[in-house]
Amino acid sequence: MTAEIGLFNRPAVALAADSAVSIGNGGKVYDTENKLFTLSKYHPVGIMVYNSASFQRFPWETVIKAYRHKLGATSFPTIAEYRIDFLDFLGSHQFCSPKIEEAEILAEAHILANEAFVQAREAFFERLSTGDARGPEDAESDFLSFFENTKNRIQKIRFLTNFDDTDISEIRTKYSSLFETALINTLEHTIFAPLVDKIKDPFIELASHSLCRVNGFGPQSGIVIAGFGDDELLPSMEWLQIEGVISGKLRYYVVESLNMARDGDSAIVRAFAQQEMVHRFVDGVDPQLFGYLRDLQSRQIEAVLDSVVSAVATASGDSALANSIRDSFIANNIAQNATDAFHTACQHHIVEQFQRPLLMMAQHLPKDELGNLAESLVSLTALKRKVSPEHPSVGGPIDVAIISKGDGFIWYRRKHYFKSELNPHFFDNYFRS
Repeated sequence: MTAEIGLFNRPAVALAADSAVSIGNGGKVYDTENKLFTLSKYHPVGIMVYNSASFQRFPWETVIKAYRHKLGATSFPTIAEYRIDFLDFLGSHQFCSPKIEEAEILAEAHILANEAFVQAREAFFERLSTGDARGPEDAESDFLSFFENTKNRIQKIRFLTNFDDTDISEIRTKYSSLFETALINTLEHTIFAPLVDKIKDPFIELASHSLCRVNGFGPQSGIVIAGFGDDELLPSMEWLQIEGVISGKLRYYVVESLNMARDGDSAIVRAFAQQEMVHRFVDGVDPQLFGYLRDLQSRQIEAVLDSVVSAVATASGDSALANSIRDSFIANNIAQNATDAFHTACQHHIVEQFQRPLLMMAQHLPKDELGNLAESLVSLTALKRKVSPEHPSVGGPIDVAIISKGDGFIWYRRKHYFKSELNPHFFDNYFRS
């Protein structure tokens, strides 16, 4: 995992990223990964990556530097146009190997099939313990129920950019045998192997829908492009999620497009990948705690309602009256409205007492202090991971870049795997085409 920060005020943007990378299943961590790069050698644009370290099995560092070489001295009026050109480059033939594409799709289908297997197995053995199931064939309904529920949930999620219903039909036709292989490989050494022929069609349908939508089943890479286009006097940012390639088509979606000139903000803080410590610092409360308090309040209101209904029934001896009071509370959404009012009031308090004062100071920070704050927020997440039982997936040297319209892309902190004094040719060659 990763901790990355983008701090924006009107003169500049500071980007900061840690260096930790997990190998395998996270058992080994190295503190040498590069996640922050110049997107152009000549213009004020930077790029950060997180989550998956590769795209179609090409290291992101290689992909980005290949794009930078192809870009040369070319520039664009806006950061949004840099994003479009970069995505066109990712979708080019050099990264679209049919063999790699099929391997990535098969891996993602395996994840989906394994989740179905785990859910169906738990439901089956729970029913088996109560005598509601007699043999593996009785798990068919558990698999079908999972496929149907998951498909219904996925259909409520937005399509990936440039995907629609026609792509679902094309993918179903083109990759059905691949999806079936994933299902067979998942179930072949289990007691549910005989069910494959009965459940393969619903699984193929589910997988076809899944690969066209923002589902989170497979490996993803986060991409942040930030800086100034030629026509932009204030910083902009494009935040993307890249999910791979299917049928020669890039799978991605835009998480956020930020333009300070358009949106009128004076300062903005954005955290990418692991965000909890940044939210604690900026909002004054952990989002998980805030969610817990909201759920707790809802349960407490319902408990009070039960007490009121019970008291009315006891005092009046009229259970019908007590039930009518309960029905009135439910019909008028009393508990939900009170919880929503609590949530709104808390959000207002967070904005006024925590976010606004911080952003008012951030809008006036000079470039070096903006970089220091970005570095400190990444360090805060790294410290939390270091002293907690959680996996130490954030750490190592922190790279910091400050991008401004006049000065361009400036490295404020930068690690090298080599000594600069021993490699003058590297710096001599940097601007050669």
